[in-house]
Amino acid sequence: MATINNKKIVQLSGPPPFLDNRAGRAAEIMRVFASKPRLQILHWLKAPRAHFREPADGGLVDDGVCGLLIAEKLGTRQPTITGHMRLLVDVGAVFGSSA
Repeated sequence: MATINNKKIVQLSGPPPFLDNRAGRAAEIMRVFASKPRLQILHWLKAPRAHFREPADGGLVDDGVCGLLIAEKLGTRQPTITGHMRLLVDVGAVFGSSA
């Protein structure tokens, strides 16, 4: 056991308990939701018909919202949306499918 100023201290055999996997996962989730564009996307996806134009090749509710429509609405490029959506899928906020 180590001492500092003649006081015994406990030595941990690894990272402190507050840095376990659950805390790391919680930090990751908070980081994902700390993004204004991602929060905006989630808001839009709650009511897709109210926020997106109907695509020519499918329905917004049955088929989901295409990343191109989200990019158009957000005023950014599709690769940026792909990154946002990947993070949202990783934390379980949305699910995706490839056409």
